[in-house]
Amino acid sequence: MADANPPTLSYLFPSGGQRGTDVQVRVGGLFLHANSQFEILGPGVSIQAPLKRIPFLWFDGPLLTLTESQQAEDYPKELSTFVRIDKDALISKRLARVWNSEGVNGGWKFELGDFPEIIEKESEHYHVPTSISLPITINGRIYPKNDFDDYQIKLNKGETIDAFVSAERFGSPLDARLEILNSKGEIIADNDDASGVDPALVFTAPVSDLYLVRIRESSGKGSPAHVYRLSVSKNPNINSAYPMGAKIGSTTKFEVIGSNLSFPVVELKVSDRIGYQVFPNSNLLFDVSNATEYLENSSGGNSSAINAFPCAINGRILKADEVDSWELNLEAGQKLQFESRGIALGSLCRPKISIADATGKELASAVSIAELDPVLLFNPTVKGKYTLKIAEEIPARAGSAFNYRILVHTDTSKKASITFVENSLTVLRAGESTLNLKIERPPGFDSKVDLSFGTLPQGVVVVPPVPSFAKGVSQVAVKIKANPEAKIDSFLLDVSATIPEQPPVVAHVQSKPFDFSLDKLRVAVALPCPFKIAGEYNMKWGSRGGTLSRNYKLERLGYDGPIIVDVADKQARHLQGVHGVPKVIPAGAVDFEYAVQLGPWMEIGRTSRICVTGVATIKVQGIDHIVSYCSVNPNEQMIAVLESGKLDVSSASPNIGYEAGKITLIHLEIFRAPGLVGDVSLETVFPDWTGIKNVTTIVKAESSKVSIEVPIHSGLDAAFPVFINSNLKQTNSSHEAKLRLELVPKAFSAK
Repeated sequence: MADANPPTLSYLFPSGGQRGTDVQVRVGGLFLHANSQFEILGPGVSIQAPLKRIPFLWFDGPLLTLTESQQAEDYPKELSTFVRIDKDALISKRLARVWNSEGVNGGWKFELGDFPEIIEKESEHYHVPTSISLPITINGRIYPKNDFDDYQIKLNKGETIDAFVSAERFGSPLDARLEILNSKGEIIADNDDASGVDPALVFTAPVSDLYLVRIRESSGKGSPAHVYRLSVSKNPNINSAYPMGAKIGSTTKFEVIGSNLSFPVVELKVSDRIGYQVFPNSNLLFDVSNATEYLENSSGGNSSAINAFPCAINGRILKADEVDSWELNLEAGQKLQFESRGIALGSLCRPKISIADATGKELASAVSIAELDPVLLFNPTVKGKYTLKIAEEIPARAGSAFNYRILVHTDTSKKASITFVENSLTVLRAGESTLNLKIERPPGFDSKVDLSFGTLPQGVVVVPPVPSFAKGVSQVAVKIKANPEAKIDSFLLDVSATIPEQPPVVAHVQSKPFDFSLDKLRVAVALPCPFKIAGEYNMKWGSRGGTLSRNYKLERLGYDGPIIVDVADKQARHLQGVHGVPKVIPAGAVDFEYAVQLGPWMEIGRTSRICVTGVATIKVQGIDHIVSYCSVNPNEQMIAVLESGKLDVSSASPNIGYEAGKITLIHLEIFRAPGLVGDVSLETVFPDWTGIKNVTTIVKAESSKVSIEVPIHSGLDAAFPVFINSNLKQTNSSHEAKLRLELVPKAFSAK
């Protein structure tokens, strides 16, 4: 039996919404069959309708050179549903998961906010800036490659706006860059990385003007998955707060830094819920604990030695090369954990934590690794005074936003926690998969920990029957097995453990501070595909813009019904315009031919590798299940080296001058290779914003020249492109060509 093709959740668009609204969400991914199901986790967010297939608009983007065109590329399909967000839903990022008969996948996040929201109008061609009013959250994506989006706003001199991008934080591959341009087109403010690779900037208008907020991909990449949420406002916005945490139920004063703030200090009544919480008027978190809070004094430490734990130590690295010192009275054998929280809370400080004895000798230290907060374990051998030292890892960096927060735990105050490494798991019927769990142990706790699993569906078992973390071990791999009769379905799995002197520990999905915490893993028992697409290695020549076909065989492994063959979602290389149409292989057939249309702009001499997929509906235990097989192996690919095309369309000049309010003529010449005879269909494609209607013109077989009339509206005064798509159909093949021209105002051209 072939493996299944588990679905891949490649993106959500939009990837969030305003509280108190219903949002139409496009769910994009690979192998998302019509029977796929979808969820967004956490209270206050609900799915209002089953997923429904919608047309997918693919933008090919610019021509890729040979090296880049050899890279793998995904071609997602889209489903759609409506998501309802309650007005009092907790602001956080919610995990989304999708599943079907072939498996389950998750990892993309859905973000909740309070600003009014819009969705950009996507276009493959030039577009005009979108005018916005504040506050606003804009949902868009950088697609195709080298795309950028402009948003226009009028600002008076001295007005300040705050703009920040969410992309990396909810799963997008976008490495965004923000720019502010004035009416002359000059970049006068920009930011690349503020929180991870997500940019943010605060901009004060130097003069009254019409400004552009531009978002682009830092390296010129782009795809349907390069989704972003750009929030822009004149509202008060807190970017940094000190201290970064407070005690549960307390009333605490925070020193704040941000834009459009009335006062430098905000007094806040802290809730009675332990954990990370969102600071009002901000995209910022603060930490709530039940420990004693300490704030540094003017010398960068505490006035008297700390001898009661647990506690929370708060300070700032205000000057270059500053080292803050905190005196501690410790007992011999006292097991302590020093846990930094600053990086998780958005601080610029990358703290180095160290412990020194009374003589000043450093005994232990820890620094951040891979943008994670450092954690230091320390067990003093003798009773006495020790010094906790905190410094910026890069000594030259310092300032009022370089805050730190260190939680000091003991072996009794720190509680064990267990996490699922994955958020979902696919188990093939008659197969097995590995479930990975981690335990965070309190200082000094290294005992064996047995795990308890919730009720499993019939035919699904855990191996070993009672998994455990061995003594001193922090990770465990558990096998989940499904027997040949297990039901093809998904279920929610919960895992817990009993540890002395603390409440039962329930495993949670591994998450980040803004994420809504989840305590259940979704497991899918998947149906293996009972057929394969096979073939011998075959490389041939293919003409650019022409038809390419090859013969295949079906290895039927118990399924004799019809199979639909199409170009696959998952490709070994960028297709560069290759496209095909679904073909039904009738029941019982084992030989078939499949044809695709090669892109009209593909590079001559490059090797095209095209993967196809077969999809079938199979009834198991009275239920219809959709399964698929993807031809990823070289023997199963359609492989061709590209040669010149047999159809071409040209113009005497790449630029055509026009006058607003008049008709402009585009003169074209058709080239047909020797032996190629037939009518040519020409379709014009203009940007939507021009208001020019696209038309189709037929050039008869005996003609090679044509003039197309283009009525130009009186209000147009900008350059814009037009694409000429041409097609000549024959009995068993088709030939395509594509031409891009630029229409330019004659006055502008002359100038």
